[in-house]
Amino acid sequence: MQAEAAEDPQTQLRRALLQGPVRFLRDRQRSNAGQFILSPIKASKQRLETAMKALEAQNVYDPDPLIYKTALSLVRSASLNCYIFPASEGDTIETKMSLLQGQLGIGDACTFRLIEKNVVSLLPLQKEELRKDAANALTDLIRSYRRLDDILNRAYGGDVFAAEEAVNSLQYTMASTASFQNIIERCLDMYSSRSQNAVVG
Repeated sequence: MQAEAAEDPQTQLRRALLQGPVRFLRDRQRSNAGQFILSPIKASKQRLETAMKALEAQNVYDPDPLIYKTALSLVRSASLNCYIFPASEGDTIETKMSLLQGQLGIGDACTFRLIEKNVVSLLPLQKEELRKDAANALTDLIRSYRRLDDILNRAYGGDVFAAEEAVNSLQYTMASTASFQNIIERCLDMYSSRSQNAVVG
């Protein structure tokens, strides 16, 4: 029990979903399971909000490059290993292993994709439109993180134009993360309603 408590939400979720989404949701109370699945997304949103506070405190007339470095570190942590970036000394062992896994092409290290894949697999076949919405939200989310990473990295290097784009790009990524969470919640709600109707019937 102590080892599980020491794990972050992302690691716990990846390990739990290996047993399969249906069994996972049945083994837990559904409301608790849904919150557990959403917890890495919520943690990402909190990190992005912290990054935004750092950027908003930046002096535009005398910018501090370290602010961009701090924001970049938070964004990379929030990305849940969904794109490859250079590992840093402050990264957790799980993050470094996930990055190595992605570089070697062994499995899929992206937790956002793991969530989308498992949750969408619970949907009935006729909900094709919702499946497409989830896939599109995931694609947009990962693309927004990659673009934001590039902008913050250039801003840290002294690129004035990148620095001007940083806040807007971060706002877009925050909106994309919220949209992705909304889609996942819709999928979970549909599975929950479907399961309850099956029990009643």
